[in-house]
Order: sequence, then structure tokens, then C-alpha cells
Amino acid sequence: MRVLSLPSMRRRPWPRRQVDCLVRCPLHTRLFLDAAGQLANNPSIQGEAWRVLLLLLSLVDGENRAVVPTAELAARLTVPRQNIWPAMTQLAQAGCLRRVSPGTYQVSPQAASRRHEAREDGPQPHYLRLWQTDALRQLAADETLHASDLRLFGKVLSAMRWSNVVRILPPQWGQEMGVARQTVGRSLKVLLAKGVLMPDFRGRPDHYTLSFQYGYRGHMRYLSRLRRQEHALHQLQRLAGEA
Repeated sequence: MRVLSLPSMRRRPWPRRQVDCLVRCPLHTRLFLDAAGQLANNPSIQGEAWRVLLLLLSLVDGENRAVVPTAELAARLTVPRQNIWPAMTQLAQAGCLRRVSPGTYQVSPQAASRRHEAREDGPQPHYLRLWQTDALRQLAADETLHASDLRLFGKVLSAMRWSNVVRILPPQWGQEMGVARQTVGRSLKVLLAKGVLMPDFRGRPDHYTLSFQYGYRGHMRYLSRLRRQEHALHQLQRLAGEA
């Protein structure tokens, strides 16, 4: 009788689970979380300023500069031209934007950076990859979003954890932002309804997931997994709507 030996655990008779290592990464700006948190908690940075900042972040080049006339900014954001200058002034007073020349603006490297530069004076600050795509530009130009909604979006970016997970506590966030907890809850519902935020895929209370269409924080090899999870969620919501 022939005796067959058991497969060795070292040889792994089953194939390893393959992980997608190569993921096409869109053009993006590294938004530093601490700077985003300071802007979100700053009551002087209102809705129009957030619209301008998000649009400029989607347009900056390798030198953190965006070449766009004021009239084009107003047209892209569908706001009156006279509203652009007060928003620029608010961002300049906060130290995150300066005017280089007429039609050319530079975002502070302390707030965001298009290039990855290793710092010698300390560890690399935590950042979020903010995609320079039409999704971010459409969000900035969405007329249905109020100032509190855009501030909450900035707060979400500043509190982003690995794999786009964020924990939102309305009482604590309302205290930090200087608004009522009911305002945070209403803006949270707005972002959920627009698909900017989604319920946590693990079902954890008070946890939400930012859509990959706007940005990503984590190892790039796991971005495809986030895409599949979001696609599956949309399929379930579509089937639930048809039922």
C-alpha cells in the first residue's frame, strides 16, 4: 500500500491570495490633515472660501500654483465674481493662499503639496491624496451645498483614517467647529445623500467611509478593494430601489 505524505505547511499547496499591486493613480494633491483641521475649525472660513480652495487644489501644478482668472473661477463655481475676492481674503488671512500675480495663486506648502518631499527636520506629516478630477470640481461648484456642508467636508478630510474611514461624533465636532450638533447632523445627512460619504462597510457605529472618487488615504494597493466595496454598495442600493 502506498502511503501519501501530507503537504508541507511551508510549501503552501494552495495559491496565495493575490493583491493588486499596480493601481492607476490619478493626479492628486497631498492635503495635510492638520492644516485641513485648522481650516475646518476656523469659523471665518465659510462656504465660498471652501469652494475656492477645493477648486484651486484641483488645479494646482507642481509648484502649488493655479493659473486661473477671477472671472473663470466665478464661472466654474457659478458664483458672482464679487464673491471671489472676500473668499480669497479669508484664505490669505488664514495663511493658506497668496496671490502671485493677476490670475495666478499659490497654495501654501504647509497646507497642501503637489510634490512628495521628504522632510529632514521631522517626520512626514499625515496627508490625504485629494484627486484632481472633475468629481472634486463638481463638488466645489454644487450650489445645493451650504457653508456648513462644505465645512463638514473639510473636517472629514482632516479626520481621515486609513482606507478612507472616518469617525464622526456630532457633539464633539460641533464644539470644535463652533456650530450646533444639529448642524453637524444635518450636514452629515446631506453628504450621505450625495454619496460623498457612505456607511462604514464593517457596520461600526459613528463610522463612515469617504468615496474614493474624491480622495484616498492608505496604501495604493488597497484602493481597488475600496472601489469594489463602493461598487457593491451602489449595486445593493440600486436593487433595493427597484424592489
